[in-house]
Amino acid sequence: MKKSYIFIAVFLFIGGLFSVSARDLIILRDGSIIEARVIEISPTEIRYRRFDHLTGPIIVLPVANVLSIRYEDGRVDIFNVAPAWQPATAAQQRAVPATIAEPGDPGPGLDPLLQAALNQMPAIPIPVLGSLNFTFASHTWHATHDGANLLSGTTTFEETGTGLILTLRQTHIYIRGRRVSRAGPSIILEFAAGPPPSLNFVGRERQERERRERVEGQPIEEGGRRVTGGFTAGLNHSWLGGGDWRYYDASSKFAAGFELGAYLNIAATNIFSIQPELNFLYWRTKYSAVLSFWTWDPWGGFWEFTDATITTTIRMFEIPVLAKFSTTGHTRFSFYFGPAVMLVLGDLNYRQETARWGTETFSDEAHNIVSLAAIIGMEWGIPAGNGEFILDFRYRRTFTNIFCDWNLRINNLGVRIGYGTRR
Repeated sequence: MKKSYIFIAVFLFIGGLFSVSARDLIILRDGSIIEARVIEISPTEIRYRRFDHLTGPIIVLPVANVLSIRYEDGRVDIFNVAPAWQPATAAQQRAVPATIAEPGDPGPGLDPLLQAALNQMPAIPIPVLGSLNFTFASHTWHATHDGANLLSGTTTFEETGTGLILTLRQTHIYIRGRRVSRAGPSIILEFAAGPPPSLNFVGRERQERERRERVEGQPIEEGGRRVTGGFTAGLNHSWLGGGDWRYYDASSKFAAGFELGAYLNIAATNIFSIQPELNFLYWRTKYSAVLSFWTWDPWGGFWEFTDATITTTIRMFEIPVLAKFSTTGHTRFSFYFGPAVMLVLGDLNYRQETARWGTETFSDEAHNIVSLAAIIGMEWGIPAGNGEFILDFRYRRTFTNIFCDWNLRINNLGVRIGYGTRR
């Protein structure tokens, strides 16, 4: 009998323990905790009885006041009273008049609903810095690492079809808990409204690429430059070829010329454009050969030979029309080709140097004033200021003979640098 009483006492004690722990915990947004038995949850209200008075009245609590509920079985419900932020539709964007920020005006800030969505995002891995937790206000952001303050700054954003591209400009850094003014590289984040919503780090290369080209090969977006232009200058080297050259006992030598130019680039899509140019060309060809001549004497005469170096100078205007294919991104690479019309300016000037006669100069008219040519080349565009620095390599080949005595063509290699506007 005594053993039965002991067993009943132990059973009641364990049951009491379970009864104490078998409760729901309602955590309010002000930090307080209510021990309760939850009866019903609706979108706007939570009905419960106090755990210390389970036979008492049902109490109604607004969902807006509740942060979370931890149930007796260990489950947790977290309540977000802010509705999910959605990007503006095209119709909504058209309905909102455009605003221009005045000096000192930071521009429109983040929508409060968007702030609430962003501030619930988990930590984001950032190269070099590690995993950061971000907190956003209207125009500012704050980042912590393992609970410690790390960075802060200002926020600008650009809407996309599915969310936002956020540019976080660093203005301050925390050193040993002290906030120090120090500018640093911007952090680019991409927010997708979902569902489910997400916030991810993207590199500057991707951000620039997506900003300038939403869909590769599609027409230039409204607001982008369709026509750009610039100026170039460079050096070139020319050498002779063609039908008669192969029978001519001569070898080409290096002869530097120069060129100056201007261009317009007319974009058809984000990767294809037409580029007309106007260039002034100063070409020089130089070659060495053995010249033969007849020398008369009382017995009739004989042939003599002498080494000679002959330099030809040609001045022309060139009008190419080039088809140009370009990559998109922070640094641009282009490949182009197309025809060109060349107009010879004045006579062709010759300089002949021989061991027998020394140096002689003379001029001759061009056989054809207008010449046709083909151009193929490649170009790099490197962002610089509000435009881009240009490095250009091109090859030219003429198809029209401009020499009176020989059927010759001119080959030319050019290296140019320049500066132009950027789309």
